[in-house]
Amino acid sequence: MPATTTSITLPDLEAGATYEVQVRALTSEEGEGPWSDIGEGRANRPPHTNDWFIVGADVSWGSAKRSPQPLSAYFSDPDGDTLQYPVSSDYPGVVSAAVEVGSGKLFNVFVNPGTAIITYGAQDNYGGYSFRTITVRGVGNETRSVDENSPAGTEVGRSVQGIPYDDGDDETDDSLTHTLHGQAATYFDIDAATGQITVKEGTTLDYETTSSYTGQVKWTVQGQQAVVDLTINVVDLEAGKPDTPTVTRTEFSEQSNPALDVTWTKPADNGLTISWYKVQYRKQAAAGEQPAAWTLHSAALETTSLTLSDLEAGAVYEFQVRAGTNEEGLGPWSDTGSGRANRPPHHASYGGVYYFYVNGPGPGGLAVGDDWVSNPIGLFFADSDGDTLTWGVSSQYPGIGDVGGFELRERPSDITFLPDEKTLRWTFEFYNPASLVLTYGAHDGYGGYTQRTFTWTGTQTETRAIAENSAAGTAVGDPVTGTPYDDGDDATDDALTYTLTGEAATSGAFVIDSASGQISVQEDANLDYETKSSYTGSVTWTVQGQTATASLTINVTDVEAGKPDAPSVTRTAFSKPSNPALDVSWTAPAANGLTITGYNAQYRKQVADGETANEWTDYTITG
Repeated sequence: MPATTTSITLPDLEAGATYEVQVRALTSEEGEGPWSDIGEGRANRPPHTNDWFIVGADVSWGSAKRSPQPLSAYFSDPDGDTLQYPVSSDYPGVVSAAVEVGSGKLFNVFVNPGTAIITYGAQDNYGGYSFRTITVRGVGNETRSVDENSPAGTEVGRSVQGIPYDDGDDETDDSLTHTLHGQAATYFDIDAATGQITVKEGTTLDYETTSSYTGQVKWTVQGQQAVVDLTINVVDLEAGKPDTPTVTRTEFSEQSNPALDVTWTKPADNGLTISWYKVQYRKQAAAGEQPAAWTLHSAALETTSLTLSDLEAGAVYEFQVRAGTNEEGLGPWSDTGSGRANRPPHHASYGGVYYFYVNGPGPGGLAVGDDWVSNPIGLFFADSDGDTLTWGVSSQYPGIGDVGGFELRERPSDITFLPDEKTLRWTFEFYNPASLVLTYGAHDGYGGYTQRTFTWTGTQTETRAIAENSAAGTAVGDPVTGTPYDDGDDATDDALTYTLTGEAATSGAFVIDSASGQISVQEDANLDYETKSSYTGSVTWTVQGQTATASLTINVTDVEAGKPDAPSVTRTAFSKPSNPALDVSWTAPAANGLTITGYNAQYRKQVADGETANEWTDYTITG
């Protein structure tokens, strides 16, 4: 074929075939010249696909997906040409396609839910091109939630909104129109422009009736319908879960069965009205044992506290609490709180030895008016919970005897095992001679109390003296009295009435004034020391219904004339000679109520030192 240039293009050749070419020149004068030698060249071989290929997939809309390998892994070029990798989507408004910079991977963005065909290929610079296609789908599954009881117009979570696709023209039909379909459309509305779903007027959302609604949100992109499957969950509203309750021992000012105080904090109301609480409890099982069933406290509590009484001492109790609302009933149970019921004080032992009083300290009781001090109180009681103990000592009949108070005194030298050098003790005094029971115990402040008791007797011994021959009505010493007890009422029965018993009363020698306790000589009594030198008996009276008894001894005093002073002895004066004589004179002694009718005298001659004294010679003077 004639040619006027020095190059031609041979089109539509067989790919990969080797072609030979000769060329000759043409002249106007001489015509055709000779053929050139043969030149040859291979027609281009296009890229081809490898065994690897990309697989289509369903991907959630709004997501992106990369191919597992760079696009270069899916193609080869037999001529070793440098390749380009063009990609495209038939609906880029549904799924876009691009080659990711840097990685060289196919990069798809699932812009809206729907299906698109993605073409990915390789081309060389010589017209060679090879490609594959995959079908991918953007899947729309959206879940929204709304509280039950929400009023009409309440927004149901985020909007379900597609992404418009600008097709490049000047029309405004690129904007999206959203529609709601299925069950959800009956109870909810959607804003066509924004995709915001709201509760429809007249809809009553109740979790217990319908917990979820399904439907679809639809719109159109590039003529393709995008469909999002929609689930709207109704949130079951209930009061929040309370924090773990706090469990502490109940404090008591007096003895009581163990109790536990349970307190908790009001949980979140979640838009409801918390009106009451329910509590359940059980005794904690020992390790390895099956937990007991919960016991539901019968009351609906309107406060955030509960006191559970009459528990087993030392047992651990577990508690759970939940809140109740007027709208939705009871919320979830709290985590478990626990506490140990109080353990009362116990009798203490030191080295295996227990210390306590038996039937009154000391033999024979305690004399009325004497001050007695106990052993250290800490000797008797201890507490398993480590509580600080307070001590109580009480008398059965405080009108007979009572505790004076508590005092810190030096630790007894024989009780070295107590830690404190100063120890607390109690003092005691009897006011009247009778028996009582003394109770001493320890309180722990949580209702725990442990005690011991012992019986004790107050003693009163009275001795009086009366001269023999005393006249009737003569007072026999001081009155024998007790101590009245004021029981606090306005009656006058607190005064004491005294009674004389025993020999002192039955002998006819004495009587007692019942009001004053004054003993006196009875009418016609004959008190004679030489006949009877003493009388015994008792004086009794009543205090707090108890008989007080003072033992009594009345001694009769032996009455005689007083002892004369030493006599004066002088020589007798004579007017004429006479044998020697001595005048003896004395002063009359005290008569002591008697009549002195005479004197006895006795005399003897004095002997020299060392000799035996002579016998006395009596001399009686009468009249």
